[in-house]
Amino acid sequence: MVIDRNKKYFFHNIYGNEEALLASLPTDVVAVPAGWDNAAESNRNDVITSLFQDGGSNLNVGYATLPDVLVWRPGFTETVEGEVLTYVDGWVAVGLPNFVSTDTWADINILVAAVPDGT
Repeated sequence: MVIDRNKKYFFHNIYGNEEALLASLPTDVVAVPAGWDNAAESNRNDVITSLFQDGGSNLNVGYATLPDVLVWRPGFTETVEGEVLTYVDGWVAVGLPNFVSTDTWADINILVAAVPDGT
């Protein structure tokens, strides 16, 4: 699978309540179904493998964390309380722990925008 760093990868439970989000999927989002069916599981694993190969060495996309949105974050350095912190390029999982079926992409994009990126 070819990974596009300009897109978000939305991992969702095929048995979950994300229908409204899937029906209004923005063009910059790739839906990745996950579930206990062989085809969904195989597809999910293929996408995770591709993300790992593209710099996703810290990914944790398990059933307990669904739904998740993965976004690319370029590396950066920042100083916090006199300590220099360095972040490498990579995919970052934006968990949606309080997800409810009425959440929208606007709600999710607020969480994505909060991912530190050095700006």
